[in-house]
Parts: sequence; structure tokens; C-alpha cells
Amino acid sequence: MKDEQFWQALDKLVEACEIVLDRPKGTRHPRYPNIVYPLDYGYLAGSTSGDGDGIDVWVGSLPDRRIVGVEATVDMEKRDAEIKVLIGLTDDEMATVSEFHNEWPMSAVIIKRTEWTTMQERACAIVIEEGRILLMHRRKAGIEYYTVPGGKIEPGETPEEACLREVLEETGITVEITSEFAVLSNLGRVEHYFLVKKLSGDLQLGGPEAERQSEANFYEPMWVPLDRLSEYRLLPEEIKEMIIQISPGN
Repeated sequence: MKDEQFWQALDKLVEACEIVLDRPKGTRHPRYPNIVYPLDYGYLAGSTSGDGDGIDVWVGSLPDRRIVGVEATVDMEKRDAEIKVLIGLTDDEMATVSEFHNEWPMSAVIIKRTEWTTMQERACAIVIEEGRILLMHRRKAGIEYYTVPGGKIEPGETPEEACLREVLEETGITVEITSEFAVLSNLGRVEHYFLVKKLSGDLQLGGPEAERQSEANFYEPMWVPLDRLSEYRLLPEEIKEMIIQISPGN
């Protein structure tokens, strides 16, 4: 329980701060030009670490910008210890970061977010109406993308119940399920996708997403023409291709 509280607190901290990537992948250290950053590296603007600057972050290639762990580092030359937040890193990228910081005078250890090592389940809705599909426009960690409405299945909920709840919370509209569409494994999670139809309500952001809304963590539910879906960065790509296949004209 205490582990979960730590990660939830860290989630809130990251969501409240802007991620500034001032040392992109492939750039050199400003004082030690022989050091090249293997991944995007930066800090949380508005936060404070032990050295008085913003908390450092590594940002990986996963489109879902969740926190996957932290890295604790010790610099014997500076007599300094810090933590660095790991956002959207794959296992290989975490190994790369560990190798990067485990050269004298530095030592490091990575603490993985164990709750992500167990399979989690989500429920998602594909809402199609009058040639349009309902998407959630997202900007997080400087990355812009789209998803279909959905979220975590709560204890005691069925996937169907979670799907209906998430759509109402996130978008303000009431829907009913017409059929199951797909069950996919994505980023270590089982995702249940349902075809649904709108019953009532006006489109407006709500629920936890509205509470978390900021310039650095942006949400916007919106209708998108179904025949232009290929132009949008809808994630995961697998579900995007499946939706395109069922669209009229395919």
C-alpha cells in the first residue's frame, strides 16, 4: 500500500509540472562533450531536487507517458545523491540508462514500478456516429497523440461496466454497448474494446481527466471524421488499423 501511495504521489507531481527536455537524445553534455545522452533527458519545471534544481527525468519511446520507475544515483566526485524519474521507458531503455550512470564517479540503481509488472486491464469505447469517431486528443511530455475513450477497470467492475463509466466520466455522454470489438495486449495491459452508440449528453471533458488538465498534460474529447482517421496519430496503432478496416469504403 505504501508503494502505491508513493507512485500515486509521484504521478501527481509529474502531472503538475512541465517536462522540459533540454538535453535531447544524441546531444552532448554541456560541460563534458564526450558524454552523449542516449535518451531524452530533462527536468520537471517548478519542482526542486536535492541540488536545488528541477527534478531530473529520462523520457523513453513508449507512447504512453507513464512513470515506469525511478533511478537513484550517487556521484562520488560531487558527494551528491539524487533520484531521476523514468517516464515511458522500455526495459531495454532502462538498462541503457543504468549503464549510462554506472561509470565512475557515478553509481546508480533503478527501482521499477512493480504495479506495472502485473497485467492490468482497461476498457475502451469506439464511438462512431454519423461518419465520425470520438477521440481523446492528448498532449503529454511534449508528445501529441489521440486515444479512444477508456480507462482502468476498477475492482468489482466488469469490462462492460468500466467502458460505460469511463465514457461518461471523460466525455459527458451516455452510451450503450452494441458489441465487443477486440481484446488486445498493449504496454503490458489487457485492453477490452467495445463498439458503442451514443444515447444522450453533450461532449465535455470531465472526471479525473478534467482535474489533471494542464498545458503539460492536455485532454480534449473531440469528434473526428472517420474517413480521415489515417491522418491522426491514434494509439495503439493496432486498434487504429482495425477501426480503419471496418470503416465504410474498406
